Amino acid sequence: MVVAVVVGLLLIFFIVDNLKGNRLVGEKLLVSVFTSGEEVTGKALIQVPFLRSLEEDSQITIAVDTDGNGTF
Repeated sequence: MVVAVVVGLLLIFFIVDNLKGNRLVGEKLLVSVFTSGEEVTGKALIQVPFLRSLEEDSQITIAVDTDGNGTF
């Protein structure tokens, strides 16, 4: 559940940022969610590809609810 919320927030942030004319570095966000058998482990790998030719700095902010209480 927490992973879905974080991924959703990241996607909304990047979509809004793209609509403003700002490019996401590499223009894609890769999210892999891990399972054990058919059970979700609650672990994910989030990757933000970058462009070597990019001359300006880019920043992203990631918020994670580590204890599941809804506070980031």
